[in-house]
Amino acid sequence: MTAPVRWIDKDGQALSCKDKLATLEDNLEELLEVALEALEDAAVMGVDTDAARRIFVDEIASLKPRFASSNMTTSDQTSDSAGTVAPSNQSES
Repeated sequence: MTAPVRWIDKDGQALSCKDKLATLEDNLEELLEVALEALEDAAVMGVDTDAARRIFVDEIASLKPRFASSNMTTSDQTSDSAGTVAPSNQSES
């Protein structure tokens, strides 16, 4: 049994470049470490961690790249729990 594809390109194909995959995994690891530290800070300050987590997710979901590298914007995409990014059926607000 193979592991699910985590990183796909704008055409829905799995990335295979080891350097790209390593960079993406390193970036994800760093992001998760910062997010965990922020969540722990919130908990120490008495913030409901479920509420803090929702705020983090909402803010990350609203991020857009600072450059235009494709016809598909991040608002046209969604991410599942495995981290794969796929086109969304949701319309922009």
